[in-house]
Amino acid sequence: MNKLLGLLLVSTALTACAKEAPATQSATKPTLDAETQQQLQQLLDQTRKNMIFVQGGSYMMGNFTKQLSPEVLKTFSFDTSGDIDPLHKVTLDSFSMSAHKATFAELDIYSKVTGKPRVSNSEDLADDRLPQSAAGMTWQQAQDYCQWLGTQLKLPMGLPTEAQWEYVARNRGQNVLYATDNGKFDEATNIPTFERRSIFSSKYRTPRTLSNPGQFKPTPLGFYDLISENYEWMQDWYDRNYYAHSPEHNPQGPASGSKKVLRSAHVEDEFYFKYTSSFSINRYAKDPVIDPESKSDGMTPDYTNFNNSARCVVNSAQPLK
Repeated sequence: MNKLLGLLLVSTALTACAKEAPATQSATKPTLDAETQQQLQQLLDQTRKNMIFVQGGSYMMGNFTKQLSPEVLKTFSFDTSGDIDPLHKVTLDSFSMSAHKATFAELDIYSKVTGKPRVSNSEDLADDRLPQSAAGMTWQQAQDYCQWLGTQLKLPMGLPTEAQWEYVARNRGQNVLYATDNGKFDEATNIPTFERRSIFSSKYRTPRTLSNPGQFKPTPLGFYDLISENYEWMQDWYDRNYYAHSPEHNPQGPASGSKKVLRSAHVEDEFYFKYTSSFSINRYAKDPVIDPESKSDGMTPDYTNFNNSARCVVNSAQPLK
């Protein structure tokens, strides 16, 4: 248990470069029984329903904390020596993004329909693989899932860019520090308390200390759990210095790299969560499949990616009909 909990806190930095990881095509089986066909249709209908249209626009992406009032700044200690500088202008086309992170229940339908292995399906994780929780997966699995949904729905779907994700988390680029219903960090109101997480862990007899998704009010744009439940994979390769030379219009991240960007946050200890990990501007990085260090320690992708999930984006400037 301690080993698993320790792994949930891991995030890493860029170390080398590699070519873009190709998408793995996931084809639907040629024949499906009636029950599976119904589950597939329900998944597709729910996916379309959960898509929220986001009007495009321009904003200053990155570390905006210097623009905050002294009263706000004195409430926390913020390290600006990281990879979220400099503040730079970004202009995005309109797009749609899922209100919720992908759950294990949804990914299991995908696996059943395509014959792909279930994500995070290690025997040791069986008790922690709760159907309603955000599914733990590798970057490649997340990318494959979103693209497969797009094929089924005949929509240009994939993972969000980190510019899109931050734009959403900051309510279309406003100086919002926490991606909650009111832009604040209010325990029990929009963030689960330690007691509540302990109750959840005991109830399900799992080291997972996360609340069920969707229990708190969404952001003003309608998105749930943007800074809780777990991290979210982005489309972008990671580069510590990318912000210094990022293009203004629809930035896609570097052309190559060794690690992919992660956004969002994981509910850990209260101090770390509030003062370090859950800001809307934070970025993390991890190997698309499994970090070499974890692999050398005998870990599996299931373990090292159990706390990494995704929500999908439709890259269309028009609202879905």
